Formats: sequence, structure tokens, C-alpha cells
Amino acid sequence: MWPTARPANVAPALARGDVHLWLVELDGACDTGRLLPVLSDAERMVAAGHRADERRRRYIVAHAALRQLLQAYVHISAVDLVFATGRFGKPRTVLPRFMPPIHFSLSHGGRRCLIGIARGGEVGVDIEPIDRRGDISSMAIAVLSESEHARWRALSPCARRSSLLRTWTCKEAVLKASGIGLSISPRRCEIEWPRTQVPRLASLDGQAMPEWTLKGLEPDSTFVGSWAAQAPLRATLHAVFNQALEESA
Repeated sequence: MWPTARPANVAPALARGDVHLWLVELDGACDTGRLLPVLSDAERMVAAGHRADERRRRYIVAHAALRQLLQAYVHISAVDLVFATGRFGKPRTVLPRFMPPIHFSLSHGGRRCLIGIARGGEVGVDIEPIDRRGDISSMAIAVLSESEHARWRALSPCARRSSLLRTWTCKEAVLKASGIGLSISPRRCEIEWPRTQVPRLASLDGQAMPEWTLKGLEPDSTFVGSWAAQAPLRATLHAVFNQALEESA
């Protein structure tokens, strides 16, 4: 399991070319009523749109955590942070011109979320619980290319679920970092797994992407994840963000 860290203590260490990865427990003991004022009006509307209490609570905790984390990196109050979206919906921070850009990505995965914060290139993250519900065979058809699907089918049945979810998190991370998201089929994002079991982005929408960074993550035995960047970045921090600890500060 990753260690717990205080954002204020580690944010100054984020240099150009670095990625900080934060794991957030969404079902921990924290008062969502105290977190709501941190969110924007638009975020509060999205939260209110979740009819299930669990999903609404998790959304609030995740997006408040993102704002609290970014506050430590850019020295702008969490409530005053402004976000804009790209052509295909990728969010970004709107910062004063004199400030260097900071890139981030957030992924919900059941009772946890993963947040990546980077300088020097766009970043994308994804996390999934190993026990994710749904038909694995149908998912494989929807997200794997023909060659990927053939390799997946050659695996033993007991290995297919984890293999598919690892590949899926790689694809999601790449598509988020690229800014195009699911505007193209995930089958157009080809992931290779060499014998080292370190994933490699073979191609994106038919184009080779040799400069990309792609790494798999396993915070523990119940979750898999990945992060991707458009440049040769390095992950210099893997930490847990403790919402209750920040509230008590």
C-alpha cells in the first residue's frame, strides 16, 4: 500500500518532467457537507444529479480532493480554482499567465480514485477494481483491437479478467492524456505487453507514439491502474491523500 503524505509537504518537489500520483479513499470518514463549499456550482449540480447516495458522496470527495491537492501545487485556494475544458472535454486549470502550466487527471474506480499531477506534459490516469462488474467477454470485444483480442483469447480463462482490466486502464490513461478521450474507439489505441510485462503504447489512431510514457500500477491486490504522458515523464511520488487529515489541519 502507498504511504500517506501531506500535499503541502511534497508539492514543492514537483519539478518539470515529474508526475505525482495520489490515491484517494472515497469511503473514509469525512464530512461531505464541509466539502461541498469547495466545489464549483457546476460540480455541485453534477453531485446533486447522482441519485444514489454512495455515488454522490464519492463524487464530492473525489473532486474536493482534486481541488485540495491542486491548491498545494499552484498556491490558489481550492474554492477559487477555475477549470476549462478542451475540445473533447479534458479539463485543465486556468492559471495566471506568469504561472507555469500544471497538468492533471482524475479517475474514479469504485471506492477509490486516482489523481495524477504533472509538469512538463499532459498526463492521464485510470484505476479499476479487479472485481468490476460486467461481462468481460463483451468488454473485450468493445475495447480490444483484433490483434489484442487474439492475444487475450489465448490466455487461460483465469488470467483474462486481470489482463483485460490492465489493458483497459492503459487505454483510458492514454486517451485521457491525449485529450481525445472516447471520441475515438478504444480499439484504435493499441497496447503491447512485452515479456517484461511493462506496457507499451504501440499506436494511437494509427500513428506510432515513441515519445509517450506508459506505466501500470497496482496500489494493492484489489485494484489495477495506469498512468500515461505525452512526454518522457517520471513518477516521483506514489502517495495516499487522507481527506480527514486535511480537514483537521
